[in-house]
Amino acid sequence: MLTTLTTAQRDIGRDLAEADPDRVTAAQAADLVMVFAQVERLCSVGKVLFSNRAAQSTRWRDEGHRSAASWMAETTGTGVGDAINALETSCALESLPETSDALRRGETSGSQLKIIAGAAAKLLSALKQEADFRFDAKALRRSSAKSFRSPSLSVPTAAVQRPEAR
Repeated sequence: MLTTLTTAQRDIGRDLAEADPDRVTAAQAADLVMVFAQVERLCSVGKVLFSNRAAQSTRWRDEGHRSAASWMAETTGTGVGDAINALETSCALESLPETSDALRRGETSGSQLKIIAGAAAKLLSALKQEADFRFDAKALRRSSAKSFRSPSLSVPTAAVQRPEAR
């Protein structure tokens, strides 16, 4: 994949260096804009797909950056906030296989992906909090039951019986 993309990058760069918009028809210019838009979308997808894995490398440290987001920002020519969004989106895609597949097929734009990933991250966070709460509640019930049955507690039996049982 890397070789193919490097060749495409070189070819596009060469073609643009020689490009003269006045030497194409208006219809050809419109076609070129459409192709560039699709290539741009695909490149955005590639950045998102691979950003989390790239952050796991040591390249950003080796190049003197304090964080993977800082390295991404410099490498992509974007702000650190955009780089953080790309990294977070890349992480979110791991738990969104259908979204990831749609993205790979070019059916989802970068801005749509940010919205989807943001919503998914909030949903996953809420589900995790709910699961943590349920776990804590179960642990509390188990702990309370153990404390209640503990022989070290001197609670009179009458104090724990239901009023109708007295």
